[in-house]
Amino acid sequence: MENFKFNEIRNLKRLRLLSIAFLVILDVLIIGFLTYMSYRVFESRAMKDSFIASVFPTLMGVQVVLAAAFSPLMFIIAKRLGSAVCEIQDLDFDFTMLYQNYATTVGRFFPEVPQYLISQKGLFVFKNFKTHFFPPDSIDRIEIRRINLGRFGKKCHIRFYENNQFKTKITYESMHPKEADFLVDHIRRINRNITIS
Repeated sequence: MENFKFNEIRNLKRLRLLSIAFLVILDVLIIGFLTYMSYRVFESRAMKDSFIASVFPTLMGVQVVLAAAFSPLMFIIAKRLGSAVCEIQDLDFDFTMLYQNYATTVGRFFPEVPQYLISQKGLFVFKNFKTHFFPPDSIDRIEIRRINLGRFGKKCHIRFYENNQFKTKITYESMHPKEADFLVDHIRRINRNITIS
């Protein structure tokens, strides 16, 4: 069991590193390509100014735009994966077995951040900018809405209510995701009196 947890955490950390590295490499490739193309134009025109002085402002402007686009993505990746890794590390033996059962049921090809995690601490719902935490027996009800949009796709929304107030939701791009069925089958381990509709 510890071997599964160790491998899962290691693979999630690798996924985080590879995702951020991909964005950095993409940034470098875009700037490198633009520098090369600018140099070819500079050479063909035989300009008297220095190359750096003529292209530096443009390249810096492009770099600022790329940084504005990629930095939030890197932050989201680091935060979401970091939260998931931290909570998976804290799972006790029984909930590690439950998480292994989840990974097997969902049938993943490679590790991915789960949208929720059932833990001995409660339920964690991992969102891009925030992790919602529900202590044991704090969720009043879960609403599952399955929507068929025809050719525009199918969706399944799982809405969580605490103290009769909507707190957050999870969306899947299919009407009957295995993750939703797994949640319905196992949520009563930490919320015994929950209503599921």
